[in-house]
Amino acid sequence: MIFQSSATDAIKQRMRPLTKIHGVPDFMSLTQMRKEVRANVSAIHSSIGGGANGHLWLVETPAAFARISATPAVIPVHPGNLPVVPPGTTSHLAANIRDTHAFRLQQFNVADTVSKVTGAQIINALDEEFIAAEINQYSGQLQNDIPTTFANLFAEYGHVTPTFLDEKITELKNKAYDPAIPLANTYKAIDDIVELGDAANLPLTTAQQVVIVLEILKKTGRFSKYIATWNALPTADKTWPRMKTHFNKQPDLSTPLGKEDTKYIQSAIGYYLYHGRAIHYPMLPALNEIGTTQAKPTENSMKAVKQLLDYAATYPNPKIRFYASDMILYADSDAAYLVLPNAKSRIAGYFYLSNKQPPFPHKPNPPLNGAVWVECCTLPLTVAAAAEAETGGLFVNAVIETIMERVY
Repeated sequence: MIFQSSATDAIKQRMRPLTKIHGVPDFMSLTQMRKEVRANVSAIHSSIGGGANGHLWLVETPAAFARISATPAVIPVHPGNLPVVPPGTTSHLAANIRDTHAFRLQQFNVADTVSKVTGAQIINALDEEFIAAEINQYSGQLQNDIPTTFANLFAEYGHVTPTFLDEKITELKNKAYDPAIPLANTYKAIDDIVELGDAANLPLTTAQQVVIVLEILKKTGRFSKYIATWNALPTADKTWPRMKTHFNKQPDLSTPLGKEDTKYIQSAIGYYLYHGRAIHYPMLPALNEIGTTQAKPTENSMKAVKQLLDYAATYPNPKIRFYASDMILYADSDAAYLVLPNAKSRIAGYFYLSNKQPPFPHKPNPPLNGAVWVECCTLPLTVAAAAEAETGGLFVNAVIETIMERVY
């Protein structure tokens, strides 16, 4: 009852009402409704399906969600009202079983609530005569899941002809791409065509989406290196989410620097890398990114270095404050997925000494303290999902923590 009264209200407050469709729905109005539904469910956190898209997996077919996330979504099922603890189970394992059951029950309850609230919003957004066939006469709720409901609505009111779909694809391919405009606009246009394909019952495959992007980029003559590294990837890694991140860094077309300027940049990075690791931690992400270009720096690299120097001059006296503690070593780990050139990710770790925590089931965060070490580096492997980047960061930071435990 606590979940129903508190969490349900919180979920409803975070989900905006859908735009009302007056009269007969069509492709455009249904597409707008689906976009609003996606925005709503994506705002409700879920660790399922990679953890980066909220509850988006609730409103997408498995094939459609695979175009969004490299991690498939496993739909949660009700784990039963009570945990099953076999006789003779140790207290430690019994506690783990209860924790796991509580987590899965909450996961199911949240997903079920998001689904029902979304279904009610869809019903309210359409005139009764156009949604009546999708409503269960006993419960008053949708009788199918949300992907099936949308499929039925599009089949009935939002049909698109194959000829119209072909015209839109040809129009996008022939459109000249301006490298000054973010690629996100092109990806959005392709996502819109995917919507058309679904409505025409001619869904576009990932390979077709990729071909469209490559044809557009080849015409510019500026993405040859990125296209070559893409073509070298294993077939299994050539997913639509990976495509979006692979080309997220625009090629640096500024003038390469000479030997003196190159030496200057490398010296600045070396000096401030020591300064950043010793006391001025906020500098480390910028140093990490500039460092990826120091072998062959360009004018853009020099601009980034000068901006870093301006920052250092603005904040010349950084401080670290340490507090007395029980000297228990803790580490916070994080990762930034595919933010560096050549589809690389950045990982970070914050190591500090703090107080001993109370026994289970109390799990408060330990009081934060000044760092004894801050790690910020490039993950050497190319990962396929944000969750894999986080896992890689945990591994690297765990190795560092093991070494530090031996030292301390």
